[in-house]
Amino acid sequence: MRISEYFPGTHQVPTMPGTTGPTFGTRLFDASVAVGLASLLVTAVYVLRGTVDDPRRFATVSGVGYALVCFGTYAIPRYLLDAFVAGVFTAPFLVWVLVFVLPVLAAQGGVPAYLYADRGSVGALGGLFLATIATIWYHLALGGESDVLVLYPAVLPAIAAVLIAGAIAVEVGARATVDTIVG
Repeated sequence: MRISEYFPGTHQVPTMPGTTGPTFGTRLFDASVAVGLASLLVTAVYVLRGTVDDPRRFATVSGVGYALVCFGTYAIPRYLLDAFVAGVFTAPFLVWVLVFVLPVLAAQGGVPAYLYADRGSVGALGGLFLATIATIWYHLALGGESDVLVLYPAVLPAIAAVLIAGAIAVEVGARATVDTIVG
């Protein structure tokens, strides 16, 4: 039995064809879930930094874990609410997920983890936090005419890269300003 049978009204079906609806009833609540999960993921990267000596290994482990959690935010609500788009379990779609979506998610989480582990870039963690909010909130959109993962590799990585690079630029600028003032 799916959770939607126990909690009627948990998933609001969009009224206009092609539009998506929130997983948890409102977009604000979906955003709150995204912020909470992003906080947990970035805190895990911050806390676990000292557990692995090699920054590349840390980035790999962090990226794989990040990809699995972010993919879970896509798959678990759809399974519980029985809200998969028709035809999602075809071989081409599963290959798409394995070849493009999961590696892009792993890179999105692994590169900032590497920059933090190797260079001590706190801005990379700030950017990862923002990129994770965007990614999870995007994954929580249910419904529509196609699946959200179809466009994911074309849309979200560019947004994530801008958020991460912007946060790193702010960090670099702040450090340069402090160094200039303090001497």
